[in-house]
Amino acid sequence: MNPTDDPTPLPSDSPSASPSARPTPTTMVPTDYPTPTYVGSYFQTKPTRSPVTYPTTEMPTESPSTASPTKSPAEPTSFPVDTPAPTIETGQPTDSGTASPTSVLIGPIESAGLSVTLIGIRVLPDIEEWELATGNFYNQQYDKDRGVGSGVYGVNAKIVYTGQAGSEPTRRRNRRLNENTTRELQTNSLVVTYTQITTYRTDDPNLNIEQIIEMPLQTPVQRDRYVGTLKRTNNGYDQLTDVSGITATDDIPIDNPDSGKDGTEAAGGGGLSTGVIAGIAAGGAVVVALAAGLLYYRARGGSSDNTSGAFASATAGTSSMGDPTRGTSSSLPTYGDTSVATVDYDYSRAYGNAGNHSLSDAGGTLGSRTRQTTGAEIPGSGNTIFSDDPTFDQAYENVREELIDVYAPAGKLGVVIDTPDDGAPVVHAVKDTSPISDRVQVGDKLVAVDGEDVRAMTAIKVSKLISKKSTNPSRKLTLIRHVSTH
Repeated sequence: MNPTDDPTPLPSDSPSASPSARPTPTTMVPTDYPTPTYVGSYFQTKPTRSPVTYPTTEMPTESPSTASPTKSPAEPTSFPVDTPAPTIETGQPTDSGTASPTSVLIGPIESAGLSVTLIGIRVLPDIEEWELATGNFYNQQYDKDRGVGSGVYGVNAKIVYTGQAGSEPTRRRNRRLNENTTRELQTNSLVVTYTQITTYRTDDPNLNIEQIIEMPLQTPVQRDRYVGTLKRTNNGYDQLTDVSGITATDDIPIDNPDSGKDGTEAAGGGGLSTGVIAGIAAGGAVVVALAAGLLYYRARGGSSDNTSGAFASATAGTSSMGDPTRGTSSSLPTYGDTSVATVDYDYSRAYGNAGNHSLSDAGGTLGSRTRQTTGAEIPGSGNTIFSDDPTFDQAYENVREELIDVYAPAGKLGVVIDTPDDGAPVVHAVKDTSPISDRVQVGDKLVAVDGEDVRAMTAIKVSKLISKKSTNPSRKLTLIRHVSTH
């Protein structure tokens, strides 16, 4: 069947063999809402219920939004710049605090020329034992001082013995029973020199080694403990009664009295020889004989001017010395247990009497005077050896102070300086070999060295100052001496 040009009013019974030339267009039923167009928009969004005539979004820009690019990176600096480290927050506090920071260990520092005086003995029973006992005691005292704020801790002190020398009997007061007066008895003493090697820590920047080495024997309590320590160490210290504080010598080692096998001093030493000891013993026997003769004469009840004069001069060297502090406010210095006399010194020097000793730049020579005693001054026969003798008290009725300048040569002086009771430095001992032994006396107060005031200095500082000037051709030592005026 051939298709017709126009559709027939009625459909045919059967479909035609070929379709018509064009299909009949049919439209769909309109929807309530517009559907999206086939052309996509810049922003794929759903259409709004009420379409607008213009787009709600702006068109994209053709160039970047910034007006111009940022500046180029800055040039590197010539020196690095420290940037603060970031603060890191800590966690919860710990249950216990951390230990305090540990200060730097100082030393070892070697301090030579130190000395300590042992009252009551004449020789060390065992040198190595003394070194060990003294070192242990010093370290114990440093540990105890830590608790009272001394500023030093972790101290390790090693003691090295360098010498010892027995000195003339020192003065020690003894109160008699049932009387208010005092007599001075004589006791043996031993000056021991040593070197201390110290390492320590300190949190006090003003603390120096001179102050540290004086600490172990600085107080009477410490010195009493030291005496007890030595007595527990060896029976040879049974006669030890007291010790002095720690002092510094003028770089002069004191010789060991036992250094010579036959009792004589070693080469270059200053110890006592057998001859000297024998001479001292003979002199003591003479004094005892004179005193015994005088007692016998007293018992007979007679006296004479010559005998009384001899008695006055003889007893001046015995142990019953009068109290030198009586009769004037400027009394003779008594240095207690911290002062010892020098080896083989004259008692007139120790107690301030004016002997035949020329004084450099002191305005002349102090002349010697022999005090005459009348028979009326001697106590009656009813007195005993323990009775008061007015001649002793009269010997020290009037005492004055004299300022003396002593010019010392270059080199070592052989003088030991001490500062008892935190006072001015005092001549503690003078060796027989000292070049100024005839001008300096035990008990002289040292107030200036080459015009520099040393009254407030410690013994160690004064000794170092004198040693520092040892190469000078001359050194002026300004001293104050107590001199009897009658």
